[in-house]
Amino acid sequence: MVYLFSTGLLLVVLGGCEQKKEQSKTEENLLSAEKGLFLEKLDVNAQVREVIYLLDSAKVELAEVVYFCRQSKNEAQNIGLVQAACAGMANNLETRNEDYWAGILYDLSRFYENVKLLKTDEHQVFMDVGAGNGEKLFAALCLGFDKAVGIEYSADLVPLATQNLQTLIQNQQIQIIHQDAFLISPQIYANVDFIYLYSPIKDNQTMAKLTYQILQQMKNGTVLLEVRFVYGEELARLAHWQLPNMAGLFAIKKQENNFYYAEYNHHHTKWIEIIQKNDETQR
Repeated sequence: MVYLFSTGLLLVVLGGCEQKKEQSKTEENLLSAEKGLFLEKLDVNAQVREVIYLLDSAKVELAEVVYFCRQSKNEAQNIGLVQAACAGMANNLETRNEDYWAGILYDLSRFYENVKLLKTDEHQVFMDVGAGNGEKLFAALCLGFDKAVGIEYSADLVPLATQNLQTLIQNQQIQIIHQDAFLISPQIYANVDFIYLYSPIKDNQTMAKLTYQILQQMKNGTVLLEVRFVYGEELARLAHWQLPNMAGLFAIKKQENNFYYAEYNHHHTKWIEIIQKNDETQR
């Protein structure tokens, strides 16, 4: 069994004798009434070390946090629990690479809010390209996705993500693929319906090529959310698109083999068809 937290903010992996028992649990009895009340009343605004200590003392597991968040309508409580869970996950923030972002501290509240703004009931399989230590895969399950798939290139981060999410991987709620995102089978991209990017590659031209490749391979109805969209000009040239001058948060949806970008705020989302440049425009 894997407990969620331990002293020193590290996960403690205990014996595997309970794994089959845990896997046989139904959703109805996954979370006891006692633990559900504990999570509901927990002060998530306290110091993160204190929250982690309390969760560890109560022997709360990641799967239990996922189940609670999927049932709860208290978004502030859910975000607080997600942030505390991720704060207890191992990471490699000291790693540096000239081509790829390695360990990055994400604002999980922003992630939670940005994804929730675009997610619909039809979006059930989440993908994070550049999954890092797996924290966003866990957060996606808490947001209501049935499954989360992570693509990670770093040989250092994959073991950390596997350690952090062991129980959820065993439950087949999370899948981690250690591979270059350019070399992933097109079918894998076609099997998900919400793709998240935090511009994992530093070079804008290379990042534009990867995004364009993913867009071609994803199925109709899929949304791609890029939260660090700094390669708009490169993508527009590559795809021969007329794109607005946008930076930061950028979402694209594929529908009937056409592409639409999102204009949205916290109250409304409007999808605008992306126009293909004609020969004269390209000149």
